[in-house]
Amino acid sequence: MLEKNPCVIFKYESTQEGHRLGCDIDSPSKAKEVVEEILRRSELADVCALKSKKVYGYSMFLNLGTVQPVGALYTAKILHPDRFKDIDPRDVFQELVSKYFGSDFDIRKHGIYAYPCPWEKEEE
Repeated sequence: MLEKNPCVIFKYESTQEGHRLGCDIDSPSKAKEVVEEILRRSELADVCALKSKKVYGYSMFLNLGTVQPVGALYTAKILHPDRFKDIDPRDVFQELVSKYFGSDFDIRKHGIYAYPCPWEKEEE
């Protein structure tokens, strides 16, 4: 990582037991841990992504099967917020869950899929 010096880091979090992001995680405190663990790594202090605080926790769930296009939208929105300012990945995700999965699961009330999500700060 030091050699490549990335300007953005996505840390994928497994969907296995003990995960800190996903549909059953409602508090951002666990998701924040994922990012903080990387930000605290002193050997990475000079990496561009850490200097600019562009480190993101990401649920592996967003890369699985029919949800994968939603994951691509989360990534696109994080990397290019100006180009995707009129799209909220959560709306697309909710449509997928409601219309195509036939579920009443509310993704705005339940689940942390990526952290931090800059567009969510705009709503506070």
